Amino acid sequence: MMSKPIPSAERVRALFNYNAESGLLSWRHPRNGRSSKAGWNDGRGYLKVNIDGFIYYGHHVIWLWMTGKWPLMIDHKDMDKANYRWSNLRECTKTLNQGNLVRRPKNSSGYKGIGWDAERSKWRVQIGFAGARYMKRTRTLAGAIALHRLKSSEFFGEFARNA
Repeated sequence: MMSKPIPSAERVRALFNYNAESGLLSWRHPRNGRSSKAGWNDGRGYLKVNIDGFIYYGHHVIWLWMTGKWPLMIDHKDMDKANYRWSNLRECTKTLNQGNLVRRPKNSSGYKGIGWDAERSKWRVQIGFAGARYMKRTRTLAGAIALHRLKSSEFFGEFARNA
């Protein structure tokens, strides 16, 4: 199977305008009566655009437009998939992007990475990082929260999200 070609920065800049303040990606030359706003929502909240018959994520195209290089992965700092302002986008690895995830809906403690270990009657802190898992138990929820914040910051740096 042939991989999808990466468009050049020149091609992307020839096709699109990008407003870094508003985050709007628009067609430089709209045709056939279409809107100047480029792309469509893919149903999961991400912008997708068609370039020469291939479909790309809008945030990857924007990164290429701004930097001249294709990114590995892009993180939306505020987790709003529709916020394409330049100040909200940052290149990352898959591991670092995992640090910016929110807590799961079925989380029992209300805090990301913290759950009650009924067998030991302690709070369990778990953080996955780069294929490894950090796990430690504490007696208090406050201690677990503090430990999770400390270790998340240590592992994920600016990508750490503790909510």
